Amino acid sequence: DSYPDKNPRKIGSYLNWVALATTCVSSSIFLTGQAPNPLALELSAKSGIVAANWGTWFLAFLPVGLILFIITPLLTYVFCKPEVKGSPEIAAWAKDEYKKLGSMTRSEIFMALISVLALVLWIGASTFKVNPTTTALIVIILMIFTKIMTWQDFLANKPAWNVLTWFATLVPMAAGLKNVGFLDWLAKSAGGSLVSLDPTMAVLGLLLAFCLLRYFFASGTAYVTAMVGLFATLILQIPGVDPAQVMLILLVPMGIMGILTPYGTGHSPIWFASGYNKGPEFWKLGAIFGIIYLAIFIVVGIPWIQFVMPLLG
Repeated sequence: DSYPDKNPRKIGSYLNWVALATTCVSSSIFLTGQAPNPLALELSAKSGIVAANWGTWFLAFLPVGLILFIITPLLTYVFCKPEVKGSPEIAAWAKDEYKKLGSMTRSEIFMALISVLALVLWIGASTFKVNPTTTALIVIILMIFTKIMTWQDFLANKPAWNVLTWFATLVPMAAGLKNVGFLDWLAKSAGGSLVSLDPTMAVLGLLLAFCLLRYFFASGTAYVTAMVGLFATLILQIPGVDPAQVMLILLVPMGIMGILTPYGTGHSPIWFASGYNKGPEFWKLGAIFGIIYLAIFIVVGIPWIQFVMPLLG
């Protein structure tokens, strides 16, 4: 009995936020955890900094990822406390509902196969030369063709159309920052001051800027496209640092910083559109979790990366 418009704090808002925050963490753990990650490495390499491969990325974020996975449900319990603390009836109800589901239906089998196809095409987009938008269209066509959903279902999915409208306007606005010369101005303004800073302070300054600028971008992909080249240029101006190590420090927290806003990463608008965490609450929780996540990354992640990177060569 917990719905977006009725008793959301009973347990729905808690579960909703745990789901969002956990997927943000997993987006940082794996290089293939979100689309912007491999794109960022590709753009970094084109700018002259080869930062990591799949294994290096995984090891670089592993200790931070384990900590965040453990504390995320606990933090959410503190800042978005559910009214339902636990009940044996819940477990019994879940078992009964699972039995009612029965064996997998034809539609469910098709949905599983289509999901695997979508993941393969998404992860291997550069290898197969398939644009992510093309993959999305293929999935929609296959879902309708196999009767998993009807065209009317597709048209009636208001949250999905809401997300599409958000991205159709916000992504071009983000690209506009580059078109009007804002990024070039920022590089020239910040570049000179970086040379005079202590290398540690310069890296921390770049990390904070790289994370906070996420507030201005509609998605991780738009952000990476606009900012990675700029920050690669700034990194190369810092004397006495390993550019690959610094770039990795900037890139691996990209997933967890998706928690900041209801438009910060691809799946955020979906959770926001569910209505369990309203606008003010969403922004407040995003800021709190963003600060905590970033602090843990600075305290644990940066020293770990500085230790493990030289060992990996």
